[in-house]
Amino acid sequence: MTTLDLNDLSNLSGDYKGNIGEAIGSSYFEKYFRNHPHLLFKGLDAEDAKIYVQKRTNIPFESREVSDTGKVITKRWEADFKFTIDIYGRDDIERQTYLLEIKTGPYAEPERSQLEVMERLARNPEYNVLTCNIQFSNDGAELKFKEAVEKHSEIVWMPQSFD
Repeated sequence: MTTLDLNDLSNLSGDYKGNIGEAIGSSYFEKYFRNHPHLLFKGLDAEDAKIYVQKRTNIPFESREVSDTGKVITKRWEADFKFTIDIYGRDDIERQTYLLEIKTGPYAEPERSQLEVMERLARNPEYNVLTCNIQFSNDGAELKFKEAVEKHSEIVWMPQSFD
């Protein structure tokens, strides 16, 4: 049997660290909000509600704009995950859609062109666009969720535990 601790991750390539980070970040996000749907849907009667989560990976988005010279500029972003969360209450169904970009490492940030597409999507009321930065240490993994564009939501993005 081989035991791998988080300190051993320092020897892995960036792609492997990124894959591990995506697995941890998406699992954490999904599990937390499955257990705490009232954070997504205010006024929810949690006892009667049923939650349904659909998770898709690598969802492409494009943004096009016309420059001053008339040239069409296309920018692309591929969301790591798209979560469609439906809450079935007593009398109605509510839906929220989250696009999640996960970056692993202390200096990992979305590229400028990615950020521009993310910010444009975040202004659409249909989407909630989040980034998650994951940093590994000997003690564990630290996850920091934040909105791509501040919407002043009441959602607590950095829960302390799964309770």
